[in-house]
Amino acid sequence: MECDSVIVRYAEIFLKSDYVRRSFTERLVSNISHALKSSGLEAKTHLKRHRIFLSSDRASDVAVRASKVFGVHSTSPAAEVGSDYGVLAGSVVEFAKPFLEGGGSFAVRVKKPGGGYPMSTMDLERQLGSLIQEEHGNGVDLSSPDALVGVEIHGDAAYLYTRLFDGVGGLPYGSQGLLAAEVRSPRDALAAWMMMRRGCKMLVAGDREYAGRLSYYSNPDVECIGSLDDALASGVHGVVSSDNLGSLADRPCSGVSLPVYMPLIGLDDAQIGRLMDLSGL
Repeated sequence: MECDSVIVRYAEIFLKSDYVRRSFTERLVSNISHALKSSGLEAKTHLKRHRIFLSSDRASDVAVRASKVFGVHSTSPAAEVGSDYGVLAGSVVEFAKPFLEGGGSFAVRVKKPGGGYPMSTMDLERQLGSLIQEEHGNGVDLSSPDALVGVEIHGDAAYLYTRLFDGVGGLPYGSQGLLAAEVRSPRDALAAWMMMRRGCKMLVAGDREYAGRLSYYSNPDVECIGSLDDALASGVHGVVSSDNLGSLADRPCSGVSLPVYMPLIGLDDAQIGRLMDLSGL
């Protein structure tokens, strides 16, 4: 059974008020569409309760690219089937087969974000797991399974998945104000990336290569301008600095009258290294 859809999950957006959540979700959908288009991918978008769904014949590629969009908590390539129990049960058994051929253990995880299904989550997990075990003979391991069979039920549709790609999290790019950053090193780029992750639009003064790398996460592309003074004259709301507690004595933004944001200020080198790996900068 081929995956023809992608489940896009968000977390922090869910905590906002109805109005803000709608606005942020629209921004996130726009940013995902831009990211896919810039990577040569296409997908049709539709919204369901607390989820964004993407339909594509390249579901795995779409899931990986969408996971790198700010605001996304995780993604999964999925197969869409009917949610009627008879249809769902047969589909789950068929879907699980290629992932269990090696003889490893498995677990079934069911989510019903929209509610309203006549069976409880626990009953569904138990019954679907029993059917898979009877058909394929694999053992069940609820703590550390070799294969996860995930089921999400939304109204008359159910989505089956086995893979989950962690997202970069945060808020949708462009949902907050405009900042400027002087970027001449990977550390500078990471500081800008972290504020972009909080939804801030970014003007970059300095290295165009880093502006290009940051544009992978933005919609539209991050603009690179000549100098920090040029950026300050563009109506930005603040400046980003890559200083932390070990470098505050030489803070380059000491003469700036705007707010100075230091997202690395409390991080040590090991933490910064992990974030550098996550960002790919």
